[in-house]
Amino acid sequence: MKHKLAVSKPNTVTLLLLISYATVSAVLFAPGLPQMSAFFAVSGSSIQFAVVAFLFAYATGQLFYGILSNRFGRKKTICGGMLTGVLGVFLCIFSGWLGSFGLLLVGRFVEALGAGVGLALTFIIINDYYFPAQAVKITTWAAIAFAISPGISSTIGGVLVTHLGWLYCFWFLAVYGLLITALGLKLPETASAEHRTAINMSKIIASYRTAFANKQLLAFSTLVGSTSAVLYIFLSVTPLIVINTFGVRPDVYGMLNLILTCGLITGNIIVLSICGKVRPGTLIRSGVLTLSAGILLVVGCFWLDMINPFTIFSSGFIVFLGIALQYSSATTMAMANVHDKAYCAATMSFINAGTACLSIIIVSLSPATPLITLVVVLTLFLVVMLSAYFVGKTTISHR
Repeated sequence: MKHKLAVSKPNTVTLLLLISYATVSAVLFAPGLPQMSAFFAVSGSSIQFAVVAFLFAYATGQLFYGILSNRFGRKKTICGGMLTGVLGVFLCIFSGWLGSFGLLLVGRFVEALGAGVGLALTFIIINDYYFPAQAVKITTWAAIAFAISPGISSTIGGVLVTHLGWLYCFWFLAVYGLLITALGLKLPETASAEHRTAINMSKIIASYRTAFANKQLLAFSTLVGSTSAVLYIFLSVTPLIVINTFGVRPDVYGMLNLILTCGLITGNIIVLSICGKVRPGTLIRSGVLTLSAGILLVVGCFWLDMINPFTIFSSGFIVFLGIALQYSSATTMAMANVHDKAYCAATMSFINAGTACLSIIIVSLSPATPLITLVVVLTLFLVVMLSAYFVGKTTISHR
């Protein structure tokens, strides 16, 4: 099988671990949020800022990794980002030793700033090495890694929190981050050359101006971002509902989260089985309809006073199934018909993570109960997702 570059094939497992690292970092400690809230003596809403700090840095970092990878190469950028992320993890550990909530937020910011390298560089390397038809399949495998990591992370986090305490979630992340850094050193360099003009400010501004003027890129990136927002809303708010309101233990909550993972895995298996047989637009439409049905089921259960762990996770299964059905096709459509893959991948990743960050900021500032917040914010991003979908369809039809 021919590929774009005459270099060794990037190790797929390494790419899957790389793209999942930020998600693992964001989710692993979620079962410990109630415990951390009590430890630092802050409210349930305030502890959400540990998620906000992470996602804000995660989104911001995406704009720079395309530039850095063009200037210094893919491998150096990956190693630098991963080591920065590990430094942030150790700051989080120190925050537990010192009892400083402020240091925890700083640590989460630094951790995400580094961990964000995985999302941007994975897409860049895939588009460097593979032709578009091959990239869809590899991106789907990346989506499966993205699918598996939240549930497994939450399960591991639940066990660590229940039996050892929330601080051990960060010790796990430190070891995991160093492992990925070591694997990253073995990846081939897929940048065609190191461009010394890549950090020229006028070129950077011009490149991003071109990227943000691409309506198809913006529409499908927003679609991807709104689905990521729904994912993070579920994973950050449901612990407060299920653990605090219904009295479920953190480790049991982690096991229940595997139901959401099953939804993502099922969706991605469907995508892999019909990849190449069904148009990307059909998959995106199916995913949007399925995800919409899941959110409306949550809203319906709320109004009928039927919210409980069973209805939350069964509705979540449908939501996460919908996310999986559309994710890889939407990212492929976002990156279609673009020239500078690095800047466009960075723009897509920025919009993706930035939309998720916005959703958690709204959650953190909400004066309502976690349950009401879940319903209202999910409905809001359902509207955003549908709007992005219809705008994206228009951009394609006009080509």
